[in-house]
Amino acid sequence: MIIKSEYDKLNNSFKKKLIFHVGIEAGFFSEYNNMVLAMLYCLDQKIAFSLYSQDANFKVKNGWTDYFLPFCEEVTDINHSIYNYRMPLQGKIDRGSFLSLLPQKIKRAYYFRNSPRFDFFTYDLWNKFRSSEMKLKYFTIPKLNVEGDLQSLCSMLINLTWQYNALTKKRVDDLIRSANLPKDYIGIHIRQGDKVKEFKAFDYAEYIIRAESLTDIRKAFVLTDDYTIINHLRMRFQKWEFFTLCTEDEKGYSHDEFSKKSIEFKDSKLVKLFSAIDILNKSKFFIGTFSSNPGMYLGMRRPRETTIGLDFNSWIIL
Repeated sequence: MIIKSEYDKLNNSFKKKLIFHVGIEAGFFSEYNNMVLAMLYCLDQKIAFSLYSQDANFKVKNGWTDYFLPFCEEVTDINHSIYNYRMPLQGKIDRGSFLSLLPQKIKRAYYFRNSPRFDFFTYDLWNKFRSSEMKLKYFTIPKLNVEGDLQSLCSMLINLTWQYNALTKKRVDDLIRSANLPKDYIGIHIRQGDKVKEFKAFDYAEYIIRAESLTDIRKAFVLTDDYTIINHLRMRFQKWEFFTLCTEDEKGYSHDEFSKKSIEFKDSKLVKLFSAIDILNKSKFFIGTFSSNPGMYLGMRRPRETTIGLDFNSWIIL
């Protein structure tokens, strides 16, 4: 377990600093999962971790603190919206342009004269905190009295950062109560929408077959972005009882389409997603795909022995 006061003390003691730009271009859990990986890399490499979320694609008014408690320094310089890219810059700046010719140290001094000193943009470390070395490394952080593999340490950092503010906690608790869940249930995540363009979609029956091989429980909460899946499950598996927060008007998630919606719409959907994720976290068994970002997240947060991926035998970073 990582105690926040001890994390703060250690993080603030490092001389080099990363400003991590969260909420740039991807869905929430893609952004969050990579933030956690970056935090661990920084702890291991003795780099102070700071956040920039003023322009986050999940922002309502402030960014990160619209939903969560602060856990580190957060900078507000708007220049990070322009220059602090998510991934390495290849293809993002024209070869030979003024910006491409400026060494990074000069670029920082020129554009960030009024900001706290820092050493790394997000893109500077992107390939490092997602590297094969990180995936295989066993971490030891004596000053936090923690050690373990990547999955274990990321789980501790989720416990540190996944702390709702008071308003979000109330909204999430209310939604969870509205689901009228049984005491014991299976958790299932079936992603449709634009995700099926990236990875194989599994037949709905495969989730149920795996669940039936694990337990006698025949009640399941299903996180999905397409209500037709709920109808199919209820028709095909009538001995099961299915619960969901998905509504009949939901026909599959498209990140591009979602990005065009109003702030109020995105806020409502995001709180519902948080609620569903918390429900899945408390299930007796979770069955999903580690290639999806909610599945990757739950693979870090939940016990390994009760968290099953249909696509890979164990948790993985892709």
